[in-house]
Amino acid sequence: MFDVLAPIALLFIGSMALAWGVSRWWARRTDRLPEVTPGAVVRLRTLDGFYRTRLVEVRPGEWVFAAPLRHDVPVPFRVGERLTVEIAIENGCILGQTVVGTRQPNPPQFTVPIPHNAKRVDRRSEVRTNRYDGFPIRANGSAAELVDLSLQGLSFRTSLTVARGDAVNLTLPEGLGDCTAWVLDVTPDRFGARAGCLVHARFSLPLDRFPV
Repeated sequence: MFDVLAPIALLFIGSMALAWGVSRWWARRTDRLPEVTPGAVVRLRTLDGFYRTRLVEVRPGEWVFAAPLRHDVPVPFRVGERLTVEIAIENGCILGQTVVGTRQPNPPQFTVPIPHNAKRVDRRSEVRTNRYDGFPIRANGSAAELVDLSLQGLSFRTSLTVARGDAVNLTLPEGLGDCTAWVLDVTPDRFGARAGCLVHARFSLPLDRFPV
């Protein structure tokens, strides 16, 4: 009898130890992420495009997002649909890939598991060039000037009114073309003789060559 039960007991103990180890690994990994708070601006990328929304709640192992709107109607993400998530934080964002976990209609919200590959992207750690400092560009059709530029994003001054999480259409210098960027941070600054702001933004898609 003991010979029969012993392997079963060992298997049970081994599975419990494995589960404990995985849970501790997950806890250590998620603990390394910067804290995010409800109300944080979120950008979602799917096969159909980009969407802006906000973080509603942080639960153990998952984030709750408000359903983004398209033509004033909540976007009907499918359970299991893959998403790339960017949550704006100071000086950067949290970036990761996950899937839609659950949905609820009222209020329109959905959950996603906190991605195991989530990481902090710090704009200050990226290789940047100041070659174009002061170079005129266009932001949503308005005048602006570059401060610095990298493959992933840029800083620019403008008198345009923008807020964290806004999408800005940009015309870049020297054949780098037109692109869209996501505003990470805005601070008051001067733009020429006028009041303006300094904008830090992340490109929706990285540049295909480094602007040296």
